[in-house]
Amino acid sequence: MTKRTVPRPFSLPEGNGLVTEEVSTKERNREPAIQLLEFDDGTSSLRFCFYADAKYQRTPLILKEEELAKLAKEIKKNPPILTMLLKLVGK
Repeated sequence: MTKRTVPRPFSLPEGNGLVTEEVSTKERNREPAIQLLEFDDGTSSLRFCFYADAKYQRTPLILKEEELAKLAKEIKKNPPILTMLLKLVGK
């Protein structure tokens, strides 16, 4: 996995803030990632994205079934992202 600096700023139409946490795995042609975005207004969101050739891609993240276990292993090492994902599945 590529180690990107966190926190780092982001800017979206919804607002600005910081990427404060990130998990990713290295796959054959890309690097799927889940990022914790903390907006300047105090709200938080998860962004599901990927990098190709070390560049952020502005297209949807599609995960193959065999990629899930590797990404899950990284998520378990990151409590803030894990906590938000558990809310997604009702735990």
